[in-house]
Amino acid sequence: MPLSPDLRDKLLTFNCLQCSHALAKKGAWFVGMSRFKCGGCGHTVPITYGDKIALATAWFRGLGPRALLDWSRDQLVAESAVARRT
Repeated sequence: MPLSPDLRDKLLTFNCLQCSHALAKKGAWFVGMSRFKCGGCGHTVPITYGDKIALATAWFRGLGPRALLDWSRDQLVAESAVARRT
C-alpha cells in the first residue's frame, strides 16, 4: 500500500483481532506487511488493505496511535470509502 511520506516515521498501533494486544511500529513497517505474529497470544494476524487505510485515516484525523482502540476498524474504512467517492 502506498503510504503517505508523513506517516513513514510515525508510530502507528494495530491491535490483535483475537486478544487486542497492541503492536506499535513505524508507518514504514506497515507498508510491506500483510500479517504478523501477535506478541500477546501468538495468533497470526492479517493486516488488510482496509486496515492500513483505517490506520492512515485515524492518524490524519488526529486520533494518533490509539485510534483503533477507540474507533472500530469498519467505521473508519466505511468513512474513508465515502470520502473517496465524494
